[in-house]
Amino acid sequence: MPFLKFEEGAKSQVLIGVTEFVNPDDERDKVLLHIYLAAPKFDTAAIKADFADVNVGDLVSFVNQFSN
Repeated sequence: MPFLKFEEGAKSQVLIGVTEFVNPDDERDKVLLHIYLAAPKFDTAAIKADFADVNVGDLVSFVNQFSN
């Protein structure tokens, strides 16, 4: 499972939950983890380069209808 900065994730992410891990030996050492369902992230330039006739907006809309 990949870990990404929030800004690098897909725009249509669905939040499942939030949890925090605290180091029992040092409470200043903690991690806040937001857990999302997997979601596609599109490389628009690559799609246009490989499939010039494809409307990327339509493709994104079609795929995102299955994300919920």
